[in-house]
This record gives sequence, C-alpha cells and structure tokens, in this order.
Amino acid sequence: MVVTSEELVNVIKKHKNKLTSPQILSALRGFIDANLNIQESHNYRRAASDDVITLFEYVSRCEDDGLLLALTAVKIFSRKEVNRVLFQSSSVTVLFAMLDYTKDLLVWTEIVAIILNLCYDMKFVAAFLEMDGISTLKRIVQMEFPFDEYENADDDSVLLLKSYISGTFQSICYTQRGKAATIDAGMLPIIVSLLKTSQSQELSVRCMGVLHNVSSDLRSLDMLVSSGIVDLLPRLLSSYERLAGPTAGLTQNLSRKEEIREHLRGIDAVELCTELLGRSTEANTQLCCVGALINLLGPEYDSTIEWHLIKQSLVDTIVAATISSAFSNV
Repeated sequence: MVVTSEELVNVIKKHKNKLTSPQILSALRGFIDANLNIQESHNYRRAASDDVITLFEYVSRCEDDGLLLALTAVKIFSRKEVNRVLFQSSSVTVLFAMLDYTKDLLVWTEIVAIILNLCYDMKFVAAFLEMDGISTLKRIVQMEFPFDEYENADDDSVLLLKSYISGTFQSICYTQRGKAATIDAGMLPIIVSLLKTSQSQELSVRCMGVLHNVSSDLRSLDMLVSSGIVDLLPRLLSSYERLAGPTAGLTQNLSRKEEIREHLRGIDAVELCTELLGRSTEANTQLCCVGALINLLGPEYDSTIEWHLIKQSLVDTIVAATISSAFSNV
C-alpha cells in the first residue's frame, strides 16, 4: 500500500493518543516502502514541503515498535531542503537525547542519518557544535558493539553507522568552525584509521571527504601526516575516481607545506596526480590534480622559463576539460 506524506500525517493526527496503533504503523510502513529508495521516491521529487512538525513531534514521543519506523520516515523527510528549513534547531538536541533510549544500532543509524541530512543546513551545524555533538559521535565511532549488549550489532549495521558519522563530519567541516572543532577534538587520527581499515566504498569516500575539507585548515596538515595519511595516498590516488578525486584535493592542500611536499614527492605523488589527471572525466578532480601538481612542482622552480611553460600547459588542460565538461552537460 502506497502512502503519501499527507496520508501519513493525517493518520498520526487521528490516532495521536495511541502511538503504536496498527493504523499508524501500517501508514509508516506504506510511506517508507514507497520512498526509502531515493531514486524511486515520489516524495523526494515532489517540490512541496511536508508536515515536518507533526511527524517529528510524534517521533519525540514514540518508543518501542514505532520508533525505528518513525525515524526512517523523518530521514526521508529530511532529505528535502524545503523540509530541512522547517525543523527546529532544537531537533538536533532531541535526536542526540534519543541515543540514550536504546541500544539498537538500527535506531542509532537512523538518528545519525537524520543528523547528517540536517547538517547540510548551517543552522544545524551551529546547533550540532553548540551541544558538542562531536564528542558524542567520537565516542560512538570508537565503541565496540558486543552482540550480547546491543541489538542489530552486525557488521553491516556498524559499517553503515560509521559511514553516516563520517558523512556528518564531512558536512560540518565545510565550515571553518566545524574544521577547528574537529581538529581540536582529536578526530583526524580516528578518521585516518577508519580510512585505513575501510572495506566500504561509501565509508572510504566520506572519510576522504572529511580529510579533504579539513585540510584547508593549515593546523591539520602535520596532524594528518603524523596519522599516516601520506602512506595511504598511492593506493587512494590510484583508486576509483569518486575516491581519487578528493584524495587529489587533499594532496593539493598537503603540498602547500614545503616539508610535506618532499614527502609527497617521495611517494611519487607527481606521477600519480599526472596519471589521475589523464584518466579523469570530472572537472573537479582535474582541477585538484592541476593544483596539486602546481604546488608539488612549482615553488622551487617558479622563476624558470620551463616551469612557466609547464604551468601554462596545466592551466590550459583544466580550462579545456572544464569547457568539455560544460558542453557534455548541456
């Protein structure tokens, strides 16, 4: 049974005094079944906003059987920008408080997924930082989850939870305040460690997204090197473009510092970025490769005629790639 957001909210209002009524649970399942896959979701494609307030108020009172379903419905709502602006800043505090209600990792995963979606909006990043959400997520990502203490603590659930946590850090590190808080909390070695051991494309891409974003803060560079990130770069730059692209961006930022440039040359970063530039089909990746190459090759040779010719060639390459990309998307 396909259920629209309006139908779901109407059922919740009609049975608001019985939180786990069969009618509400059935409506939640119908709405989720129709919209969980974002590519097939009519709700996501629909431009109009949804009744976020009613659904979130229901979630804040919900427990037991209905909680996971209700959180999943909120996650679906929170994908839409027109809905995110309707959430209150205090929603982040309410969501974090829910983590204490249960030891079910599926519930935790949906809570963090909602926080991740909300943190695409700067007002929720501010709320997240104000309540020190970093410390909570840091604690969770470092936890062990023995099966006898936690529900649904299988490998897939733990992996998805860590992926959503990494995605949240990626979002908050678009802001300078978020970068500074992430650095000060000692998160960088943890993210690098996750990246080292990751067997998941999504987790790897999100971890690299964090490192790329935070590396624009000069304070992070030595921390990243001491955490062992440079030794990972050959594998990451040679990987699939969704991961190699932000890795090139990280390499570009790392190569701003002279001592690190020497280290990067020692792992053949020039050759690796050149190879990635040659095979890339994404303008952003190409731009990062060119930036990294200019940093790696340029400072010591900037006054030579040969370097000016090389630099102009690199610039011409990225301009041509950008124009080509623009026409291919018309």
